[in-house]
Amino acid sequence: MPGLLPPVWGPVPGPNEAFTGRDGMLVRLRDGLQGSGRSVVHALHGAGGVGKTQLAAEYARRFAGNYDAVWWVNAEQADRIGEQYAAFAVAWGLVDPATPVGPAVEAPRGCCRGRGRWLVVLDNATSVRDILTTVSDEPSDPGSDRHRRDRDLRDAPDLNPQAQRFARSRER
Repeated sequence: MPGLLPPVWGPVPGPNEAFTGRDGMLVRLRDGLQGSGRSVVHALHGAGGVGKTQLAAEYARRFAGNYDAVWWVNAEQADRIGEQYAAFAVAWGLVDPATPVGPAVEAPRGCCRGRGRWLVVLDNATSVRDILTTVSDEPSDPGSDRHRRDRDLRDAPDLNPQAQRFARSRER
C-alpha cells in the first residue's frame, strides 16, 4: 500500500519534490523486480545526474508496502557495503548489534531467503565483484536461483562509477 512502510526500513533517501513525470519508468522498474519466488536483479544505468538514485528511491518509497523489508546501501565505497548489510541484519533482528560485521553480513544470506519479500538497493555500485562479495557466498549450483542471480549481476551492462544502481528484490 502506498504510504505504508515495512517493519524494516532504512536509510532510503528522502523525497525529491522535483521528481515528476516518471510513472512509466517506475512501473517498468516494478515489473522488472516482480519475480517468480526467486531473487531478481535489476540494474538502472545511464549518465551521471540523470536521476537513477531518485528513481530507485522513489520506487522504494512508492512500493514500500509491497515489501517486508526495504534497505538502502550506499555502494560507492565498496569497503562500507558490509557495514551497511550488517545494519540491515540488525534492523531485521537477525543479529545482535554487537555482532561483528562478517557474521552479521552472513545472516541475511540465509534468513532472508525464506523471510518474506524484501528489497535491497545498492546505490552507486561501481564493481560487480564488490557486490558479489557481499550478497553472494561460495559458488552455487548452476541450476540454482542464486547462480542465476549471480550470473545476472555479472552480465549487467557496463558498470562504471557514474552509471549503475542495483536493486535486488526477493519475493515469496
